[in-house]
Amino acid sequence: MDALCYGFTKQDLCILAFEFANRNNLPHHSRNGTAGEQWYSNFMRRQPELRLRTPEPTSIARACGFNRPQVQLFFDNLNNPRKKSLFDVDNIYNVDETGIQTSAKRPPEVISFKGKKQVSISSTERGQLVTAVCCSSASGKFILPALIFPRKKRNSRFLNGTPPGTVDFVSDNGWINNEIFLEWMKFFIKSVRPSSAHKCLLILDNHISHRSLDVLEYASEKNVVILSVPPHTTHKLQPLGVAVYGPIGKYFEREVDKW
Repeated sequence: MDALCYGFTKQDLCILAFEFANRNNLPHHSRNGTAGEQWYSNFMRRQPELRLRTPEPTSIARACGFNRPQVQLFFDNLNNPRKKSLFDVDNIYNVDETGIQTSAKRPPEVISFKGKKQVSISSTERGQLVTAVCCSSASGKFILPALIFPRKKRNSRFLNGTPPGTVDFVSDNGWINNEIFLEWMKFFIKSVRPSSAHKCLLILDNHISHRSLDVLEYASEKNVVILSVPPHTTHKLQPLGVAVYGPIGKYFEREVDKW
């Protein structure tokens, strides 16, 4: 687990233990969706090789996290499942989420006279956050996108103009969560149809929604091997984040400005 999903916090571990106990009908006294302090203390006592470590602040970690040992560890982990299952490029996928504001983050630059303060009209609306979930194989084959809208109920009108087959989800804030990622995983498996003879490798970041017990067990049952990139290296190692989402954001803002 440590090699495939990096950075489990104390809270992550307790939530996973609670889910495991519920799944297997094991007796417990927790009522808030997480294992208690006593369970955690006993678990750590039984596992003396584990330690609770404090990560560096994100800004420092981003600067220092992308280093030779971290990158080497990732590629070692990448090669291990490849040697076991011999994934080809059509069966290696990367999934990543990006937030899209429904209004432009900032107006485009325009040419104007020096010293002039008001050079164009721009919207003061903040817009709303919509999360896009995209997935591509190493050979360049894309799975149909998923969009998460900040709503209580689905509305088919929101998919007007999207590629046919685009799936939609809703959450209170437009963000992904455990339940939505599990539904997306089912959509992914239905799209790529992995088998015991042709397993899929799915590379993702270590967001908490990617590490729920339901997701990990379902992926394993359906012949999907999950591999996480190390924390604070997604800006370099996450293919969709490096090569796709940057240009998409710029083109989207350009279209919003035209509209």
